[in-house]
Amino acid sequence: MRVLAYPKFKLTENKIQYLLYEEILLFCTVVKPKSVSLTIRDDPSDDMFLRCSDRAKGKALISGYHHLLSLRSYRNTLVLSTSQFLKKFNLEQKMGGG
Repeated sequence: MRVLAYPKFKLTENKIQYLLYEEILLFCTVVKPKSVSLTIRDDPSDDMFLRCSDRAKGKALISGYHHLLSLRSYRNTLVLSTSQFLKKFNLEQKMGGG
């Protein structure tokens, strides 16, 4: 919810609630991440995303954080920006882009 509330997304509280409960959480599984050694020394709080993705056996981790994007991959998970993800999985045209 915190990320969706960033000013750059220009989302109202109602839109955030809708996206979260009607579009995102329906496709989510709660996982308990394993403890791993520190991976991102510049911003250790980003490690939680890697641990969750690893535990969930995620194929892609979509992020705007440069600390994560600089990894490019973590174990079996690709670390991609939103635009990289859309291009890689051919979703741009389906979502009205390019």
